[in-house]
Amino acid sequence: TGKTTTVAKLISTLAKQNQKILIASYTHTAVDNLSLKLAEQGINFIRIGQTTSIHEDILRYSLDKIVDEVDSIDNLRNIIDNCHIYASTCLGFN
Repeated sequence: TGKTTTVAKLISTLAKQNQKILIASYTHTAVDNLSLKLAEQGINFIRIGQTTSIHEDILRYSLDKIVDEVDSIDNLRNIIDNCHIYASTCLGFN
């Protein structure tokens, strides 16, 4: 019915207004489906979580992958500070 597409468009609009956005859901699939829509639209985000639980098509957005590719803590801090969208599950929270 277009719910994921609508939410992705809303997130894109908010990010263009320099709003910080946290995408959170109980399941990895829900977070990944929305993340896949963002990736299709060329929207940058950081996917937080274990890489074994993240959809393979969005692994390049994972925090672990980003950490592996930066050469200094300052570069990592810059990437994190300049990102407006963060996606994670809340599955492990009590």
